[in-house]
Amino acid sequence: MMANNDSVYHYTSIAGLLGMLNEYSDDNQNITKWATHGLFLNDPSEFSYGAKLLDPMIKLIEEKLSIPEKERIGGCLSLDKLIKTQGTLTHQYGVPYISSFTYAKDCLPMWGMYADNGKGVMIEFDINELKKLDVFDVNCKYCSTKYDLIQHYEIIKKVYETLRKRYVPEHMEDKLRRCQGVLLFSMHLSAFLSPTIKHASYKYEQEFRLAVQSEAEPLFRERDGVIIPYIHTYIPISTVKSIYIGPNANYDFVKSSLEILFAHKRIKINIMKSEVPYRG
Repeated sequence: MMANNDSVYHYTSIAGLLGMLNEYSDDNQNITKWATHGLFLNDPSEFSYGAKLLDPMIKLIEEKLSIPEKERIGGCLSLDKLIKTQGTLTHQYGVPYISSFTYAKDCLPMWGMYADNGKGVMIEFDINELKKLDVFDVNCKYCSTKYDLIQHYEIIKKVYETLRKRYVPEHMEDKLRRCQGVLLFSMHLSAFLSPTIKHASYKYEQEFRLAVQSEAEPLFRERDGVIIPYIHTYIPISTVKSIYIGPNANYDFVKSSLEILFAHKRIKINIMKSEVPYRG
């Protein structure tokens, strides 16, 4: 089911919801949401895949903008060396940390993959309030080939021009500084755009993302034998509109437990029931 334009959703387990509310108090009315390092998302090839499709698009943009040959970055964004370098950087030019949401409301595959096989919850957020946070927000673009990306040409061109003006302004005449600016520009452009381009197989996820650049020391968790870097992000509880209990859960029992939890923490949130018929 497609959500309305004012809402996005996050599917999680009951344990995940408890973790998000662990630090919540009268003095800290924020939920704590994990943002995962962009190179360690569910799709292991995601960043490199996006960079590969982005490369020819950047070449086209630079050709149409008549960018000097020595200052063109198209052709280098998908290089493994650049991607690995971005992955280890801790300052503003490295790969961002990603916090994921979806436009897909009450979606059975999402319940199954991210919400404990339908026993968890779906949290409804006000997208307009999320966009007011000091982060970079983006709708993922789903592409099988570089030609699928053409439909997003104007958006990518605008990002390219905006970032290039920041790092390589026209009035910058010093050759060394321009060279350094081009390098930083290429890293920043790739770091932000590459994770927003996903394989078309993931289109059902209808993903909306908040990307965060942070100098904070990352936290680490383990998943399937891999160490995953992540950071905590804090989102005001006021952005939450409703919580839906999964289709494979004991609705009355889970609702009662949530009501006790919310009453104890003095949180007022609508509790709803998934409409998906499912018995896992």
